[in-house]
Amino acid sequence: MKKIDKPLLVRINDFESHLKFLIEAIDNAQTKDYIYYKQIAGELRVLVADKKPKNRLMIKLMDELGYKLVLPPPSGGAFKRDWSILKNKNIETVKDLDFKTYCEFGHVGVINGKDYIIPDFIRDIAQNEGSGHEAPDLSEDMAAANDFLLMNIPSHIYALLPIARTICRAGITFLKDLINDKNYKPRFNWDKNIVK
Repeated sequence: MKKIDKPLLVRINDFESHLKFLIEAIDNAQTKDYIYYKQIAGELRVLVADKKPKNRLMIKLMDELGYKLVLPPPSGGAFKRDWSILKNKNIETVKDLDFKTYCEFGHVGVINGKDYIIPDFIRDIAQNEGSGHEAPDLSEDMAAANDFLLMNIPSHIYALLPIARTICRAGITFLKDLINDKNYKPRFNWDKNIVK
């Protein structure tokens, strides 16, 4: 059966909904129970890490609308390493990093010998343990990460939260610019949605 592309406004509505779900999951993971990482991984996969780049909703919309977002380089946490590690890029030093490059090539770390960049990391969690897919088994990398705890949280979840917060902040910035510059009428009230 032939597929028909969704209109731009429908995709922007979808993006807003997934961003809202991501914010709620992050808040729940930080205040209630880290188990909400399952929902976080699923939403991140939809927004920025689907295996097919054309299905990365937030990045695809930014590209389509010619929207560029620059992030300051990370100062700590899961991203303390030098950004020159970006795969397939000849970058010696990075002062500012565009959001798409961050999502496609940002280095997370090494888990059980596997060197992770952001999309692979998100997909591995979403595919093995995410809300959209719960595998009956785990890769050796994810099993090792589950066994290694940081502040009583499995290490891969501990590393996922700052990625999720960065993507959320970028998503809110993008959405507010759509509201202000493109006259997008949001479904939700965004004045109260601040990612901690």
